[in-house]
Amino acid sequence: RACIGYRFALVEFKCLIFALVRAFEFELAVDPEKIIKKSRIITRPYVVTEIEKGPQLPLKLTPYKGV
Repeated sequence: RACIGYRFALVEFKCLIFALVRAFEFELAVDPEKIIKKSRIITRPYVVTEIEKGPQLPLKLTPYKGV
């Protein structure tokens, strides 16, 4: 059986993501040259100095300052 509120929860989640993306500016927290991609089944980003930590893409979030 499927959850009766599945689609509603999905729409709520999309609205939350949209609100967060609009409220913040995203930029890389490390130098782009330190990020490599490894392809297996799915291509994933790795930080060169922290490969043992697994795939990651560190981001720096700052509140959006509207014009």
